[in-house]
Amino acid sequence: MSKDARHFVALPAPHDRHASLYPVLIVLIGTTLVLTLLAPNAWPVLMLDLMYPLLIVLAAAGWGAWPVRWLGYHAAPLAKQLCLAAAIGLGITAPLTLILGVLGLLTHASAWGMLIAGLLAGVSRLSVESRRGRPTKDVAPVNASARTRIIQGLVLLPLAVPLGVMLFGDVLPPG
Repeated sequence: MSKDARHFVALPAPHDRHASLYPVLIVLIGTTLVLTLLAPNAWPVLMLDLMYPLLIVLAAAGWGAWPVRWLGYHAAPLAKQLCLAAAIGLGITAPLTLILGVLGLLTHASAWGMLIAGLLAGVSRLSVESRRGRPTKDVAPVNASARTRIIQGLVLLPLAVPLGVMLFGDVLPPG
């Protein structure tokens, strides 16, 4: 085997790459359809209410972007890096928000400052990585079958059901 043949990134077959997300997507799409039938005028409220959590998660991913690199995960796929960065970033921003609140320093300005700092940290990491390029690393082939990915999705399914309930509770009036 040649030296170049050992340095490849194996990708799963395109037809089953996202098979683990199918059960979750089915629940979320079903929730969306039922929500649209029950309250079609709820969509503007839902879109506005989803922008704030999305901004918070993006800022948290920015806060966690550099620790992901420092922990050595810069060669991982971008989706894994983003998930890990968001988790680490939420772990950074939650205590920071608590500390600012306890000290009486949590104001609109400090909250927006934390969001902007997180976004700038993420943008700076993206700019540094775009100049360096993606590292090449030996990656073991992914041998997960479509059945394995569907089982992974079924494991994720309990997380999708509360999300659907949250969407209903967020936009439907009581009663």
